[in-house]
Amino acid sequence: MHVKVVNGEIVKFPYRMDDLRKGNPNTSFPRGYEHNAELLANYDVYPVTVLSQPSFNEKTHDIARDDIPTLVNDVWQIGWYQVPKSTEAISTRAKANSDYARAERDRFLRESDWTQLPDSPADRPAWVAYRQELRNVTDQPGWPDDVIWPTPPT
Repeated sequence: MHVKVVNGEIVKFPYRMDDLRKGNPNTSFPRGYEHNAELLANYDVYPVTVLSQPSFNEKTHDIARDDIPTLVNDVWQIGWYQVPKSTEAISTRAKANSDYARAERDRFLRESDWTQLPDSPADRPAWVAYRQELRNVTDQPGWPDDVIWPTPPT
């Protein structure tokens, strides 16, 4: 990713190597020129470093990349910013996560239904306790995002 800068002002971003060739039709560029920062600087073209995404709370925010690079310590870079989610988006996400976790819990219960049959060879008290733990997962502090699922008896 590159930027074209003339007299300290961004002329075009993103600037592609096709733009450089079209802007200089009578110039023959050597192989690998797009990685030669010194050569590109002769045409006022500079590489742009994309910074690593910062950590953020996915429950309450989205993250977006800046639209325009900035010059920091002689390096053109592009960073990130956080965008607060709307109350509606937070609510929709929480409902979807809750629905998914409940469906998982219900699947685990269905898969263990056989343990409650009168002729089942399973350790009935252990399975009763496990099934109760499954029913109680909605009471966990991290519900529905950080569920600690109980381990079924062996």
